[in-house]
Formats: sequence, structure tokens, C-alpha cells
Amino acid sequence: MSRYADRGSPQTDVDVLMKEIVKQPLTSEPGTKMQYSNAGYIVLGAIIEQVGKHDYADHVRKHILTPARMHDTFLGPWTPAKVKRMAHPYALFDTNGQWVGMPVMDGTTPEGELRDLGDQPDGASPAGGAISTVGDMLKFAQALQGHRLLNAKLTRTVMEGKVQGLNKDSKYAYGFSDEVRNGVRVVGHNGGIPGYWSELDMFLTKGYTIVILTNQDLALFEPLRKARTLITG
Repeated sequence: MSRYADRGSPQTDVDVLMKEIVKQPLTSEPGTKMQYSNAGYIVLGAIIEQVGKHDYADHVRKHILTPARMHDTFLGPWTPAKVKRMAHPYALFDTNGQWVGMPVMDGTTPEGELRDLGDQPDGASPAGGAISTVGDMLKFAQALQGHRLLNAKLTRTVMEGKVQGLNKDSKYAYGFSDEVRNGVRVVGHNGGIPGYWSELDMFLTKGYTIVILTNQDLALFEPLRKARTLITG
């Protein structure tokens, strides 16, 4: 399920999203294989709302944004053209009007035309979509590693890989990838919707953090490659 199939009517309400998720069949038996799922994060958000007895966005503001001092991050509905100083997203579409801005595993670059989606509404859910800045994402990484969000034991729990990732040196943790690049441990995650792409990499054995936010499809990957090369060789 993708809430970006129709960007004219984005759905961010957790209860509504859950009603759609429960209709979907399992892709595999639980515990038998790893497969990334946005729906999984929606389920976690629903659990937080049930246990905490309050809205998911309020929980994030209280337990993450405030202690991390992330003053420029927003969870809620938004339209780029209506948000002061927000960069417009430029998404890649083919001649049939289909979005083709998703990275291709074989390294080829899809052909198409970039379109400004600044007038298209969107919003945040437990699966992503918050508005933030490079500075605030760095504050998040510092707060996490400094145990201002979780104690040392729980921090290790969420960051340490649990199941095999996309390659032999990569594992997936609780909302983080955990891998080794040329002997350097890297923990982080990426994210993307049409026109917007982001990357947070924490090089734990080196003490560096990379944050890259872009507003054009496929623009993220070359600067990310260069930055990783500078740190890991």
C-alpha cells in the first residue's frame, strides 16, 4: 500500500490507515523473511496511540522533538507552496505520467521529465513524511547517541541489526539499517517520496554523521556516494 499513489488526497490518520492495512494479505509467514514495510510502522504508530492514549504526533513531539531540541521539525498535513521557506519537490515522470523517480537496482537512470509538485498536499504518518532540516536531523542523531531519547541499553537494542539486510554485511534493526562498510560500522536510514529524498548515516566507529536532504528525484545518490567514500575509503 502506498499513500503516494494519489498525492491529491494524502491519508495520514492512523485509524484510517489501519483499516486499509488489515485488509491486506500477508506476503509471508511472520518470522520467515525480512521485507521492508511502511505498513509495519503504521501498526507501531497505532500501538503507541493505544498504549499512550494520545495522538501519535503528540507522542513524537513530547518524547523525541522536545528532548532533542528539534525546533524546526513538523508532523502534520502540509503543502510545500504554503510552508515558508520549504523547498518544492521535483519529481520524475515518464511520458505516460507515471512516477519513475524510484532508484533502479541495476544502476540505470530512468528517463523522464521533472515536475514541480509544490502545490500538492501531503503530510506525516508513523511511516514518514515529517518536515525537517539538516540541522534538526543532526540533533536527532546526537540525542540518540547521547542517550537523551533512550537509555544506553535500549539505544543498543534499537540500533543493533537483528535480521539479514540487502547484503551480507548489512542487517536490519528496529527502524535502522546496521552495516559495515570497509570496516566502518554505519547505522542509519533513508526515506523518499516523489521529489523528496533523505539519508541519515551515523558512522559509529568514526564519530561522523551524514545528513543529506534533497528536493529532486535521484539527486541524493551521487553526493551520498562521495560522502561515504570520504569517510570509509
